[in-house]
Amino acid sequence: MDQLDLPTIDEKACQRDAQDQPELQSQQQLQPSDRTLSNGALRMGSQCSSRQADEERLQVQQPHLCERNSSLNSLTVNDISPPRSKGEVFRDLILRLMDSRFVQLLGYLILFLVVLDGAIFFFFLMGWQTLCRPRIECEPRNDVYNISVQILNGLFTYMAIVAMPWRCANGLHVFGLGLPPRDNSDGKDLYGIDSPDIWFHVPRRHRRIITTTLLMNCIFQFINQGTRIVFWNYGLQDQYPGNLWTNIFFGSSMLCAAVGALHIVIIEGKVQKRNPELFEPGPIQQFSAWCGRRKQHISEQEPATGPAATIETLPHDDIVQDDLTQNKFGSVLGPSAESVRGGLRMFGL
Repeated sequence: MDQLDLPTIDEKACQRDAQDQPELQSQQQLQPSDRTLSNGALRMGSQCSSRQADEERLQVQQPHLCERNSSLNSLTVNDISPPRSKGEVFRDLILRLMDSRFVQLLGYLILFLVVLDGAIFFFFLMGWQTLCRPRIECEPRNDVYNISVQILNGLFTYMAIVAMPWRCANGLHVFGLGLPPRDNSDGKDLYGIDSPDIWFHVPRRHRRIITTTLLMNCIFQFINQGTRIVFWNYGLQDQYPGNLWTNIFFGSSMLCAAVGALHIVIIEGKVQKRNPELFEPGPIQQFSAWCGRRKQHISEQEPATGPAATIETLPHDDIVQDDLTQNKFGSVLGPSAESVRGGLRMFGL
């Protein structure tokens, strides 16, 4: 049976691929079990070679991929001159931890809790409650109000702690205080290497102002948290000196955070407009563009004046095509991660 099967297998193989004939002829001299082992080895060899080819292809493509933190890109470590110091290695470890997926998701959860608890705080501050009378000074309103304030301050303190490493790293970099000194000109990351992150393309003068403002936000928030620990109940924080220290540092912290965030949004928007081929529009720019297109679409649907007035509507396909043509990056879902990542890191996100 083996002698009858061998010519059939060899004939089909020769008809399929003439180049495999020498290899198949050598297999004919083997026993059936040997041929099975040989074919299995050939298949394993082809799988290994294809896997090795995929890995080599990945290594070729990997340098073109940007990590979220361009300063921590391991592909550029060997290109750093002078070499990384121990302090920079430790800094990169902390920044990589702060930039992990878990910390980012936790940051979004903290934002949700800030909005929820902030609404409760505001309602009880204004006396919009039905727990007791009078609405402003009564129990248990005062206790609930104080608990909401303490929770809100704790959430703000967590955000300041998470954002502090990135703000400090940028502060040392942008003021030229890092050791060893690195190039901090526009477009250079923490290692003085060209970065695709829009944050590093913000003019250095603005980066210094933003970083200083946000560092002051951290300092004021830490002091504010300390005052909330000292003046921990409603009676202590509602009378002097508790009401002075808690309110002044709470207001200063919120003011610095708001000014820093607004400055980032405005200046990164200007950088994107100057370099639309490098950075996608941010959320505000995309929202403004969508509002403009929506307004134009509604105006085109309004009837014209005159006896022969007709209502002409813009087909939905045209709207989608218009979105695609206006977005140079071929996406209508929002900006890329590299376009907004730097600004979000400044707030621990």
